[in-house]
Amino acid sequence: MDYEYISKNNFQINRYIEDANNLDLSDIQNSEKFKTQLRNLRVGISILGERFYIDDSIKSKFCEELKCPNLDYQLSLKSRFKNPNKLYIYYEQKCYNLNMNVKNWDGIFDLKGYDCTDPFNNAYADYLEMKEKQIEGFPKTFQTFYKHMNMKSDKYNKWIGEYNKLIHK
Repeated sequence: MDYEYISKNNFQINRYIEDANNLDLSDIQNSEKFKTQLRNLRVGISILGERFYIDDSIKSKFCEELKCPNLDYQLSLKSRFKNPNKLYIYYEQKCYNLNMNVKNWDGIFDLKGYDCTDPFNNAYADYLEMKEKQIEGFPKTFQTFYKHMNMKSDKYNKWIGEYNKLIHK
């Protein structure tokens, strides 16, 4: 058995645990169990040495939903998406702050692709809203929608007209 390898990795794992315990989770109104789960996620990701997206399969393992009024408020101002992945946004921001040794964080989250003050993200939100209405001839892909939107094509204008009729019934 390679004891040097094990002791070296145990030291590294202890560093990961210490690192995870330094995550600032003071701005969430969740249980200690939830906070422990978030810290354990940080340790697990560190051990694997990989980056990955926190999707629904990961979120479903948590004992409760993220409760962060500050993040909720920022999303209410800047996002039009129905179900933004708040856990992903929160976790990524907190890890960034820790990794970059940010001492006096201003509390402003990087909303990533959910920030609809960015025209591209806003266009994607438009696409999702319009796609939901099942407008005849509406494109299957965002790429096609975006191309027509930028060209201000007749098709795009038709989709907008149909959408407006549907939402103002």
